[in-house]
Amino acid sequence: MFNDTPAQKYISATGCHEFLNMYAATHDDRSAQLQLEECLKVIAHRQSKGLGHTDCIEHYHKTSDEYDKVSNIVDYQAPVELARTMADLFPDGRDKVKVLDAAAGTGLVGVELFKVGFKNLDAVDAAEGMLAVAESKHIYQRLICQYLGENKLGIDSRIYDAVTMCGGVGHNAVPAAGFKELLTIIKPGGVFVNATRVENASEIDEYRDTTLPLFEKLAEEGKLKLETERRFPVYLHGKEGVISVYSVL
Repeated sequence: MFNDTPAQKYISATGCHEFLNMYAATHDDRSAQLQLEECLKVIAHRQSKGLGHTDCIEHYHKTSDEYDKVSNIVDYQAPVELARTMADLFPDGRDKVKVLDAAAGTGLVGVELFKVGFKNLDAVDAAEGMLAVAESKHIYQRLICQYLGENKLGIDSRIYDAVTMCGGVGHNAVPAAGFKELLTIIKPGGVFVNATRVENASEIDEYRDTTLPLFEKLAEEGKLKLETERRFPVYLHGKEGVISVYSVL
């Protein structure tokens, strides 16, 4: 006679149904962990230095149908945190506040803004596929497929009460010229609200060496003011976030 395996002994003691439930739960945990690891690899690929802006945009375009699923798996909390900040900045009349969601992607930020009462939303993003997903959510008045860089956006100057950006900082992401262009379309007294990972201020060369010094220069010239910076624990899985609020003077 062969001795029973531990699994067989467990089944005999507790019943097959309970054992299968335990096995399924363990299997689900392993599957979820594998999914998380794969999704984090996808995000790391977008951030890789050697990819370049053009290939990065093409990657976003081709993977746009999976973007929301990936964001959910990695616990992408930054859009919720950004919307909370915007709600604090505009306690009243949010439906009248004109907002541009910059680097809008599939509209995850727009959805959260819409939930808290912001209805006058436009979006700009360089990846056509991402904007197609955003359009399907029916929350934006206007969608602009443009790269945020040296080019002009074709937007009348100073028409927005607020410009928001979430995830626009990184390798292959928005350069300093793009930030500078965005500031030109915000009304005097309006705000630029930027959510990013805490680590980006030191690890992203363009942001550290060009964009942040540009903000400091504009502040010295009396054109921009850093109002608040707030850290929050989960930008996405394993990454702390920060939201900076600048007023345009």
